Amino acid sequence: MKAIDPILDADLNAYVDGELDVARRIQVESYLSENPAIAAKVMADLSVRANCVWRWPAKVPLAAPRPAMPPAGWNVAFPMAVSSIRCSALPPSAF
Repeated sequence: MKAIDPILDADLNAYVDGELDVARRIQVESYLSENPAIAAKVMADLSVRANCVWRWPAKVPLAAPRPAMPPAGWNVAFPMAVSSIRCSALPPSAF
């Protein structure tokens, strides 16, 4: 019988993100069936992920050439791509 590697937080995160191969996913699901408290946390994480809405700003086309200098008023320290992710599971005051 083949020994199973221990399930780590990285495995649980990869499970939520859908990044595990089939064999490891089955091992994680078996682990979750034996650990209901951890399974509840993973299910909550899956719910949050399902409620996330990924949006690109409407004013910035994806293939736009990059300007040599940022336009006036552009906040270089906070890229627009970061501000374009909104998760509807968070309260409106989080935005």
